[in-house]
Amino acid sequence: MESSQQKGSEASEAGRPAPRRVSEAMQRVASQVGEVASEDARLVGQAQEGRREAFSRLFEKYRGPAYQIAYRLLGNGDDALDAVQEAFMKAFAGLQAFRGGASFKTWFYRIVTNCSLDLRRSRAVRKAAPLDGDEPPQIPSTRSDDREPSRPAEMKELKNRIDEALAEIPETNRTAFVLFAVEGVSYRDIAEILNISIGTVMSRIYYARQKLQQILSESQDGPMAADEDH
Repeated sequence: MESSQQKGSEASEAGRPAPRRVSEAMQRVASQVGEVASEDARLVGQAQEGRREAFSRLFEKYRGPAYQIAYRLLGNGDDALDAVQEAFMKAFAGLQAFRGGASFKTWFYRIVTNCSLDLRRSRAVRKAAPLDGDEPPQIPSTRSDDREPSRPAEMKELKNRIDEALAEIPETNRTAFVLFAVEGVSYRDIAEILNISIGTVMSRIYYARQKLQQILSESQDGPMAADEDH
């Protein structure tokens, strides 16, 4: 027969989070990130030795994410392709100088971001691309709104409002937000890519989110709400 002290101890343990499970999960994530970085480092080393197939594998691995970033920053598919092509050319030309101070992913995303912003300025591209809009051909959308006939029109209106908000967001805030929201780049990596502090990254993403939340709030109190009052 269990003592009351034992039962109390078991109840206390049951009410606590499982630190071991949390720790194990974090270790698995860290291990996966480490494996990606390790594979990239191996491919970079091989490419630096002149093995073009290694760089081709890096190209295949990162061309999709690179296009996503460029497309969201430029708002035009052709411009995005030009930016990605230039980024890979610069990466290939500068690969011998890469010393691994940052991960290849961070280093390359910095090149993609800079190429995109340079092209945006030189071609005066002002239209903001929707964060949830058309996907590049190699990454088809899996969403389906067929079961809700009214939803496509509502989603289109919401996307238009988000586009308008993004167009008003300063380029610095938009860039940080795109890296974070589109490709899930960490605060630390964004800081390295943009050469700013983590605090500045968090601030820029925060202000971009605030603007989007403002638009979402206005959409609830906008024309649709006014129509319901009549």
